[in-house]
Amino acid sequence: CLGCQEAAAVAIANGKPPACAQCRHRDPKGRVDERQTKQFYCSACWSSYESDRLMEYFDSEAELHAKCQQLAEMISQARHVIAFTGAGISTGAGIADFRSGTNTSLPTGPGLWERPKDSSAKPGNILEQCVQATPGRTHRVLSRLWKNGI
Repeated sequence: CLGCQEAAAVAIANGKPPACAQCRHRDPKGRVDERQTKQFYCSACWSSYESDRLMEYFDSEAELHAKCQQLAEMISQARHVIAFTGAGISTGAGIADFRSGTNTSLPTGPGLWERPKDSSAKPGNILEQCVQATPGRTHRVLSRLWKNGI
């Protein structure tokens, strides 16, 4: 938040930069993660944190097939199954998330928390997106598993 960044700037100006949330180093060139954690990071930890934080991973068809086979085996051997999912299953259905980076390849574009504050691009109404969305592949698979008593 602006208050967090201002508090860090005041502390740095007074010669007492905040301790880095990751390594506890006090670096006057560090910065506050305004979008998510609201924590202060030294310049070294910030570059690592920022590059790892919003990585997108895409599996090849072969990798995806192997993972699905492994998942099917795990489900068949389980006594109980819980699907703990994230927003990723809804972005495939056209509903924007909050954390996709500014360089995302998703058609929904950057997440609502990641859009630049001065962006002229309107994110659209998330409720309208939900009404217009149709279930994606993962939704349909989870529904079939449930209907089959798995």
